[in-house]
Amino acid sequence: MPLTTNEDKLDYSKLTILLIESDPHYRKILRTILYDIEIREFLESNNASSALNLIARFKVAAIIAELISAEWLSLIHISEP
Repeated sequence: MPLTTNEDKLDYSKLTILLIESDPHYRKILRTILYDIEIREFLESNNASSALNLIARFKVAAIIAELISAEWLSLIHISEP
């Protein structure tokens, strides 16, 4: 299904966004902001390892994450081929 409408405008409702944030209140704020621009599909994670699991299982258009931590850096290194 194409992401564009007849006017060649991006249809945000078809995008899946992964939110990676340990604080549930910040995740809710992000969801609210994204919902206001018509993004309707969200995946959520509160840590790096579950985020990588979601990335492996789902087609994600974009990732919004909190600052990279030592946990992220160690997982990125392990994930390299």
